Amino acid sequence: MTRWDVARLLRVDSKDLHYWCYRNGARYREFQLPKKSGGYRTISAPEGGIRLVQRKLCQILNAIYVPRHSVHGFVPIKGRGILTNAEPHVKQRWVLNVDLSDFFDSIHFGRVRGVFERFGAGPDAADLMARICCFRGRLPQGVPTSPVVTNLVCRSLDRALQAFAKTHRCAVTRYADDITLSTGRAGFDDAVVSVKHDEGRRVAEIGHGLRFLIESHNFSVNESKVRLSGTLDRQEVTGLIVNRKKNVPREYVRNVRAMIHAVERYGVGEAERVFHDRFSRSRRPDLPAADFLRALRGRLEFIRMVKGDHDATFVSLWNRAARFHQWLTPRIVDLSHVEQALWIVESEVATQGVSIRRHGTAFVLKDVGLVTAGHCVGERMRIWHPTRPAERFPARIRALCTASDLCVLEPPPRDRLPALDRGDAGTVAEGVEIGTAGFPDEPVKVAQLEGRVSMIRLRFGHRNLFPSFETRKGMSGAPLLDARLRVVGVVLYGPDRSPSGEEDRVPSSAVAIDLIDELPKFTGSSPALLT
Repeated sequence: MTRWDVARLLRVDSKDLHYWCYRNGARYREFQLPKKSGGYRTISAPEGGIRLVQRKLCQILNAIYVPRHSVHGFVPIKGRGILTNAEPHVKQRWVLNVDLSDFFDSIHFGRVRGVFERFGAGPDAADLMARICCFRGRLPQGVPTSPVVTNLVCRSLDRALQAFAKTHRCAVTRYADDITLSTGRAGFDDAVVSVKHDEGRRVAEIGHGLRFLIESHNFSVNESKVRLSGTLDRQEVTGLIVNRKKNVPREYVRNVRAMIHAVERYGVGEAERVFHDRFSRSRRPDLPAADFLRALRGRLEFIRMVKGDHDATFVSLWNRAARFHQWLTPRIVDLSHVEQALWIVESEVATQGVSIRRHGTAFVLKDVGLVTAGHCVGERMRIWHPTRPAERFPARIRALCTASDLCVLEPPPRDRLPALDRGDAGTVAEGVEIGTAGFPDEPVKVAQLEGRVSMIRLRFGHRNLFPSFETRKGMSGAPLLDARLRVVGVVLYGPDRSPSGEEDRVPSSAVAIDLIDELPKFTGSSPALLT
């Protein structure tokens, strides 16, 4: 209710707080950043004690603010951001982008003070907190409290927008000053947007209903940024493309590809110099140049956030950058095209006088044959490919070592069998990214697992790799792949697997593929079974 209450809440001496906000005023450092659309954005960065007070107040305001489901910018809910803001507008027939004009400057001191009073603060306390948040009578950009204060001011606007969207059967989201509406119908209602055609060009104007709603909450529409997009246009929401899925603009990917190409061709030093001259110093000449490799990684991380870990474009760019970027390690790409080299091994095993049928995974290794785990073989073996389940071949053992649990079978009588390349297991170290693919279920469905090498140990004299993921029954014998999709091991069950095998998920291990070279000296040149 009083200024002293605010000082106690922020754990600041009341005299210091009064001095910062009233007598000497807040100290700010101002500079300008160029906008994409042209012009400059003024940033007011607080310095000294007022910045510490603003951070404390920001934490308190974030604790009491409960955002509506349509708000995605600067909210204290983990996971909300530009991705969730774009999600409701994916695959919609029409997308309308509306920008609020002079968003921060339109929120003056009186509006901020009124927000605190509506939350129950006394006049003196509301006045002091408003002075903490405002600079020169306005809400400045660059202050820690500004984002959450704008959301508090827009609470009534958000409620009205949601009711308006429900009435006119469309989706709505707000990210700071960007309001987006979309619909899957043939068009928006006239209250939302009206469309005119000028010399064959479509011109969109905000409908009277939407305009009245925005202006009644003391905001104005930036007419130059009103954009209506159909399915044949590029539909963009907070920098993301939403026509078919959430995606990164092509220009962004091209810029990242150009940065990588510059390093590959001219080296890091020359690429960094050009980057600083064209981008870093052109935006902020008064600040030291940004680190080129950190900027590149940030752009790659943004592509991964939007497109996903398994996207081919992201993995290709990431692996190219990993060749010269000391902080990046190669990533496993999508394993779907490896499936053609995978086969299923079926056999019968007698347990306590009862014959049990079980299956495992096998793969064709170039210049070796069909490789699988030793415990997958048994009586009446058959091998078959999931694409042709009716075509099953009898399996013949070429080499088997029970100590290493590794087996090589005669490949099926087919021409041009897709095969996997062999990698160097000796170069695999702890922390390296690996993956596998196998057939754990029936009816057959490929399972893909990815992780890292968590441990490497010698077991029974053989080098075993322990991945961070867990395999499932049926994946024994699957290939363990490195980032270049080369086979570095064969997946086995873990050493603590129960003899009954009743668990569905068990810790996994893999024997290094180098052991393949030792099998002939055990079995000789002719096919044999070593028990």
